[in-house]
Amino acid sequence: MLAAISSEMVRMFRRLYGKGPTRARTVMVEDMVVCRMLDPFTTAERTLIDAGRRDDVRGMRGTFRQVMREEFTDAVERLTGSKVTAFVSEVHFDPDMLVQVFFLDEQEAARDRMVEADQPEVTPAPSADARDRQAA
Repeated sequence: MLAAISSEMVRMFRRLYGKGPTRARTVMVEDMVVCRMLDPFTTAERTLIDAGRRDDVRGMRGTFRQVMREEFTDAVERLTGSKVTAFVSEVHFDPDMLVQVFFLDEQEAARDRMVEADQPEVTPAPSADARDRQAA
């Protein structure tokens, strides 16, 4: 699910901005889904940043984020199966990254964690080296 959220966020940014982040990673901690994306800026934004206009880029990204808020939260709701109750997003310069935090309905997130806890634990198969040591 987390890899699917990362992929969806990259696809959305590529479609909406004409360029997507070069890397993305999503983690879930309790009722929070955190997606960190590296190198998110377009060529035009990079030009403004290099000219010292970071506030302009941050402002434009903030305005756009408010307009697209529903599309971002809908994607996370669809992929997690939980309602998003709050959404926070911010850009950072040098290193260039974008972080989006989605807060899920606590009861739904707790239910999902209980379902995951009921799943049988998967133990990876021993490596060839471990099998060789056991045979000796």
